[in-house]
Amino acid sequence: MDMKIEDIEGGMKKLLERYPKDFPDDFTNEFKQFLSFSSTSLSLITTNENKNKNILLNMYKMIIDLNVTESFPNIERLLRLYLSLMCTNCTGERSFSRLKLLKNVLRSSLSQNNLQNLGILSIESEFVKSLNFEDVIQNFANEKSRKKELCFDKQVDSCDDDSSD
Repeated sequence: MDMKIEDIEGGMKKLLERYPKDFPDDFTNEFKQFLSFSSTSLSLITTNENKNKNILLNMYKMIIDLNVTESFPNIERLLRLYLSLMCTNCTGERSFSRLKLLKNVLRSSLSQNNLQNLGILSIESEFVKSLNFEDVIQNFANEKSRKKELCFDKQVDSCDDDSSD
């Protein structure tokens, strides 16, 4: 990792200002020690093609695999916090992008309730695809049945008999 000490100290200062209760004041020293430790250990664990892609995930795995969590507890907490924040953010963005797709020009006149229901169906599309709609369709057809028997000239007597029951 090509980081200058000034950049590290500036980043640590911002982090400590943002999360003063979560990290101790000497966190910068722990981070410097971790960078020294990880520069040798991480190069042994990661391959060249995977080195730059998931470096923070690799650092977290290295802490767990080498069982140095007690040596770098704040680094482990920081990496766990960072890695979990990305997942939370993606979930929120997925919901928002689905809503954006639903509310296009053709559906701009939808009421808020209908738009919410369509959004839920769109987000939970895998669950909706697994549902069996045959029972729902059959129940709807039975409840909303508006069929009337049509009587033709040849069957007039039989239709009159059925309606008297």
